[in-house]
Amino acid sequence: MPDHIHQVYLANSILTITAVILFHAAMTDLKHYRIRNELIAVLAGLFLLHALVSGRWPGMAWNIGLALLMFVVLLYFYSRS
Repeated sequence: MPDHIHQVYLANSILTITAVILFHAAMTDLKHYRIRNELIAVLAGLFLLHALVSGRWPGMAWNIGLALLMFVVLLYFYSRS
């Protein structure tokens, strides 16, 4: 098989692993109202890995910018409670 086919399979595998971890985080949050920092770090690492494997790394700046914007907005509302 061509190399780009392997990259597609690898990118899809990374997305599948990400979905499983997100499901686990959601179930943990529903039960204990906590999401461990390690899960967030793993998800960030999977994002970087997927961006590199899928060739979407040029758009990472926009994704990180949006994440930072949402963090600031949610931090504001969190500080008001």
